[in-house]
Amino acid sequence: MKFKFLFSILLISSILQAQSRSKDNHGLALNCNIGLLGQLSGGDLKARFGNNNAFSVGAELMTERGNWILGGEYSYLAGKTVKEDPLVPLYNIIDPDQGSKIYGSDFQATDVFLRQRGFWAGAYVGKLIPFSASHHRTGLRVTLGVGHFQHKIRLQDDTRSIIQFDSPYSKGYDRLTGGLYISEFVGYQILSANRRINFTIGFDFMQGFTKSMRDWDWDKKSKDTTAKKDYLNGLRMTWTLPFYIGEKVDEIYY
Repeated sequence: MKFKFLFSILLISSILQAQSRSKDNHGLALNCNIGLLGQLSGGDLKARFGNNNAFSVGAELMTERGNWILGGEYSYLAGKTVKEDPLVPLYNIIDPDQGSKIYGSDFQATDVFLRQRGFWAGAYVGKLIPFSASHHRTGLRVTLGVGHFQHKIRLQDDTRSIIQFDSPYSKGYDRLTGGLYISEFVGYQILSANRRINFTIGFDFMQGFTKSMRDWDWDKKSKDTTAKKDYLNGLRMTWTLPFYIGEKVDEIYY
């Protein structure tokens, strides 16, 4: 429901902008982007988590000549499936005689749910290659990105009675992992001349070169020093609110 509301606001803003300004999309473009991604996990990430969804926000500049792109984004990801045996990180505090439940501070057996959470933040460069001269901002969009990527296991205790999940003890269970990523995107983008239709759809690929960000794992009684290769591949859809810089004043009407 939250995502639908944000996209409704973005669509209305885009239409209002198109009606209040000249019907033209020339000039240096400042694009504000909101996106949704559905992603498949791969590499070492696939052994730990299932597929996920991500929500992204960002901004970019697109030049008038050549449609060169320079931008940045922040993306938050969430998944429901922890494929690594969900009880492995917690084996030393579970009670197998109680259906693998954990006793909280209220002395009641508590259900624990494990979820995937993470984010990436970085910058990218790219180019929009138009299909025709008459639609100079509609065509093939290609970008390359780099930045920081991290993910962890979220320990969900709805009763909030398990003291082992409080900081700093939770750091020994959550498998926080992070490091450098590179990404590639290829897809179709349209920034219409009348400014009413502005979106991108295409395929997004990410390769993360990560390692544990925790000093100790309680169940292993050691630090995880294994270098990992975490992959995310999926479909991205982005809505764009463009602002064109350098228009002549007499081109704007009300």
